[in-house]
Amino acid sequence: MPEGSQSSEDLPLPGLRQEARASGGSMIVQVGGDLTLTATARLEEVFEDDPVGVCPYPGLLPFEPGQDKWYFGRGRDVAALLERIDKARIEGGPVLLIGASGAGKSSLLRCGLISAIARNGYGAAGSRDWPRRVITPGPAPARELADVLAAMSEIPAERILDLGARDPAELSKSMCMQLTHRRLLIVVDQFEEVFTSADEESRARFIGLLKAVCSGAGSPVGVVLGLRADFYGHCLSDPWLRAALRDDPVQLGPVERSDLDRVILGPADQVGLTVQPELREALLADMGVGSASADASSRLPLLAHALRATWLKRSGRTLTLAGYHDTGGIHGAIAATADRLYAKLGEPAQAATRAVFLRLVRIGGETLEDARRHLTRDELASGFPDVDAVAEVVAAYTNQRLLTQEQGGLTITHEALLQAWPRLRSWMDADRASHVFRQELEAQVRTWQDSGHDSSVLQRGSRLDNAEQWAQHHPGDVARPVERFLVASRAAESRRRRQRRYLTAILAALTLVASATAGLAVVQQRRAVTQQRLAEARAVAQQAKNLLPSQPGLAMQLAVAAYQLDHDSGRGALIGAMGSPGTYDAADPVIDFAQDRAGSLLALSTGTAIVLWSAEGHSLGRVEGVSTGPIALSADGRLLAVGVDGDVQLWDTTDPKHAVRLITLPANGSDVTAVAVSADKKRLAVGTSAGAILTWDTTIPAQPRELRTLAGHPGGTDSVTFPVAGPSVLASAGADHFIRIWQLGGGEPYLVSATIREFAGGKSQFGSSFSKVGHRIAFSSNGKNLIAPGDDGGLSLRIWKVDDPSKPALLTHSDATNNCGIDTFQSISLSNSPGTTIATACSGGIQLWKFEDNDELTDWGHLTARGDDGGALAFQPATKRLLVATRGGIHKYDVQNPTHVGALATFGFRHTGLTVGMALSSGGRQLLAVAGSDSGELWQVNDSEKVTTTLLARLPGSSSFAGKSAAFSPDGNRVAISEDAPHAVGEIHPVVRLRDTTNPGVPVIFTIDNEIDNSAVYMQFSPDGRILALVDDNYAPVIHAKPSSVKLFATGDSAGPKLITSIPVNDPQSVAFSPAAHVLMINAAGGVRQWDISDPTSPTPQALISFGPGSNYTGSSFSLDGTRVAVGSNDGTVQLWRVDAGKLTGPPTTIRTPGADGQYVAVSPDGRVVAIPNARPSDLSADVGAGPRIELWDVTNPEVSTLDAVLKDQQVDGFAAGQLAYTRDGRALYTTQVSQFVTVWSTDPERDQIALCRIAGDPITPEQWAKYIPGEPFSSPCST
Repeated sequence: MPEGSQSSEDLPLPGLRQEARASGGSMIVQVGGDLTLTATARLEEVFEDDPVGVCPYPGLLPFEPGQDKWYFGRGRDVAALLERIDKARIEGGPVLLIGASGAGKSSLLRCGLISAIARNGYGAAGSRDWPRRVITPGPAPARELADVLAAMSEIPAERILDLGARDPAELSKSMCMQLTHRRLLIVVDQFEEVFTSADEESRARFIGLLKAVCSGAGSPVGVVLGLRADFYGHCLSDPWLRAALRDDPVQLGPVERSDLDRVILGPADQVGLTVQPELREALLADMGVGSASADASSRLPLLAHALRATWLKRSGRTLTLAGYHDTGGIHGAIAATADRLYAKLGEPAQAATRAVFLRLVRIGGETLEDARRHLTRDELASGFPDVDAVAEVVAAYTNQRLLTQEQGGLTITHEALLQAWPRLRSWMDADRASHVFRQELEAQVRTWQDSGHDSSVLQRGSRLDNAEQWAQHHPGDVARPVERFLVASRAAESRRRRQRRYLTAILAALTLVASATAGLAVVQQRRAVTQQRLAEARAVAQQAKNLLPSQPGLAMQLAVAAYQLDHDSGRGALIGAMGSPGTYDAADPVIDFAQDRAGSLLALSTGTAIVLWSAEGHSLGRVEGVSTGPIALSADGRLLAVGVDGDVQLWDTTDPKHAVRLITLPANGSDVTAVAVSADKKRLAVGTSAGAILTWDTTIPAQPRELRTLAGHPGGTDSVTFPVAGPSVLASAGADHFIRIWQLGGGEPYLVSATIREFAGGKSQFGSSFSKVGHRIAFSSNGKNLIAPGDDGGLSLRIWKVDDPSKPALLTHSDATNNCGIDTFQSISLSNSPGTTIATACSGGIQLWKFEDNDELTDWGHLTARGDDGGALAFQPATKRLLVATRGGIHKYDVQNPTHVGALATFGFRHTGLTVGMALSSGGRQLLAVAGSDSGELWQVNDSEKVTTTLLARLPGSSSFAGKSAAFSPDGNRVAISEDAPHAVGEIHPVVRLRDTTNPGVPVIFTIDNEIDNSAVYMQFSPDGRILALVDDNYAPVIHAKPSSVKLFATGDSAGPKLITSIPVNDPQSVAFSPAAHVLMINAAGGVRQWDISDPTSPTPQALISFGPGSNYTGSSFSLDGTRVAVGSNDGTVQLWRVDAGKLTGPPTTIRTPGADGQYVAVSPDGRVVAIPNARPSDLSADVGAGPRIELWDVTNPEVSTLDAVLKDQQVDGFAAGQLAYTRDGRALYTTQVSQFVTVWSTDPERDQIALCRIAGDPITPEQWAKYIPGEPFSSPCST
């Protein structure tokens, strides 16, 4: 049996009791880890004397090594897998085994593959004796893998984890040295559990570790991944896994008829059993053999369990048809076993059964996404109030192999149980939303526990109220860690509220002792205090908006403080600050900076001082009175080198508060233009304005030994850099347009390559006020690649392969321009967190690039320059936080979403067309449909904390430049997508496909074809799902002869949609149903017409909202409760009307947004905010900024609308954001855009204040607090 995995016969969880009767009346009792055997009669050797006493069918458990004599039917698949493993042994990379749930992947890997290797190896001499291990990912898969690798080598697990994250090449090299003349094979069974059991960070570390040890020819470790087929899409987001999916994975299909015979009969023959012919035929029939639609592969676990259950009811040595029928058969045996056990349990244990199984299931958005979950010993011990009842449940279901104890915990033995046991299915479906809420809450609890009970992770506000309300209504589902989390959250919330109510409490006490007159005064005073706090919150929020361009870190904290004073007043400032940078040392201009390897210490060069700064946001030390230039810091943060007045000073910074100058080294009469210290502190390189590069041996920092002076670059050397792994080479760049690589290891340095001619380098200038230092070249984390700017042919970035420094080779380049002149390209940095991001800085701003494992370089996003952004930059280690030197300190950006910094997430595909259709579902699952001219797709999305996406299907496009749309039925189970279908030769005709979102592949169930005359540019289902409104616009009269209209289709008939009526409309654009379903708004040229469709066969026109001449494009959107509707016009005006009994009531609230076309608007679910995309805003004030944006308008006051927040959008080819939609809870806003991806914006201030506090940088000082919030006692807003 593989290490790290235990079957149901293994030791139970602590505190649990199991007992079993052995043959001859003996009893085996197991309590915790103690095993006691009591013999009441002679112990019979059943396995030797009575082979029929051995069941050769494992039930829901997989076959394990040593059971290969019972394993039949997959010989060809084992051979195919061995062939791929041998190929990977030579070429490197992982091998994927992909199959549906129930196809037998675990048995093939654990028994078929491992046993075959033990017999014959896999292609190389001695391979049958090479080590092999089978693991199943848990919550900490990287640690599990590191432990396995450590056990096979002399490398400690912690060292393996560190090298895997920091230097994968070194880890691979070390493993090669440890595994001389042998190769370790790691088999990862149930690889899909990295997506269900591990969080994003743990998953990335695990995949990175696998990649490190198995990539490349001759890699020391082979990796086989067993993957459930419906998790194929999850792997596409990772470049390494995506490449593996393309590299001939082994597909595990259905078992053929002849092999299925062997699966049934082979094991029986091995132990002397007979299978009745009638039973064999019944099994084959129930497995679907001979049926064109049946997939016997997915029924293998059902067959295995039915055979085991039939064996228990055998007649002598014969498995009979009668015994099979008694079990419930293939389709009922699992349910019969589970229900029989359930019926035998007492009431407390039955209640515990529901709780245990629901905790062992991760409820997904649809059936295919439901998955098993591993429960650790600690979670089992602390998660249930009645431990004895839980012990009884675990013992009962483990004995029947429906539960399995493994990896120090408990799990459901096979996914098949989730479908085959109706009782469990009903528990899961009874309140799926509640189960998902519980899972999300438990995830937050784990984060809280992992953070050491950090109070910033606790729930607060409305989210805490919702969590407590859920716990009150579901007491049986509240585990003790969750209970402790909620108690801690409420205590913290109470403390916050007490701090803010102190004055109100005093006034209330006065009321008790005052006279009636005094009491009235107190009430008035209380009202005054409330109004004062409200006014103060508004003032603080406005200050936050005003300061955002110049002091963004301070502005973020003021926004948080305003929100804490009054949620409504501070919400807009919070949301609008997303995407802005935090700040370190805002008082100093920063010429250059460096950081240690941990990212905990920053060394800043200000031109007049050396400043040592903590990453937590406070000064550690300062050296004044030195004219500083370029600066460098050793990896351990103990040695600092800085250019000072034509010299280089070395400082010991072991104690940053008391830095000690060690020595001053002359630069031979030239200005110091670049400085670098090798990772091991043994080499110092200094670039000069004369072009020479000075080098020293700094093994003893206080006594450096001067080495050879390198010729460098005529006209000046502006950049020098070492690889992070050590001092063996040095790269330099300068004004001669060359990059040179120098050999430094083992003696005097010498030139090994000068063949890279790249860019027009500019000299660094150092003035008295502010300047920038060049870092124009950078090594990748493994030292094998060198990143540099380029200028020929408009190429802005090139990556060179320099693993052989004497023969650099161009690896890849980008065709995108760099948004800045080639003379001003200042700095390059690479992230060392999962998924390499490259940042480049220049006077035009900061550009972000994606460098994938397939050597593909992609322009990922662009940060608009803020003041002097564009100087030195660097990623904080192991993060997606980017530090940039500016005139106002270090700016700190969160580029977790580099495609669109400031947005919560960006995903999907780029689409063509005039617009891109988009729709969000409103059912139990959150689905997103995107429809473009070229293609479309259907996603399942979850934006509760981080945005996670699953691609469910790629769909055909509309092939029409203008006609594309998508709409969901209210329950989300159907989606309507506009497509085009060929009619006559060369003729394309629009159709609408209604697809079933509950089935894999999203199959078409109905097609609307001949009833569409021109196009299907927009669609929407009525709230009751009975009507589909379709905009049939004749946007090209030259092509189409029939007039435009809005068509209503009845969709409740099982026979398919039927046309009810067609409403003639001139140039219709979109439609919107009121939540009451009997009011339809039709948006068209000239205005928006309200229609009464109480009788859909005879719609009645009602109010017309007209914006006057020239209003050609309009859009509308209802609030969730239907009491408000926003109507937009292309003149930049949006009107918000109240709706009473289906009638518009006025006057409306008017919003004027010059630059917006009014075609798309969205009202937040609570009706308090209207979102409007604005491609060309005329307001270029400093607090808002220029460029395309999404404006969020506060319409709480019906008389005055207020621009509350601005989300900075992107613009491509003249198009800004198109369709947009709020989620039902109002916490996120989805937008789509031509030639761009789907963007998700956070509109949840609770989430945003946490994000802002993480990036804010230096905490607000008491002096700043007194200046901006004088009416409140000082309390750092990000420390509560």
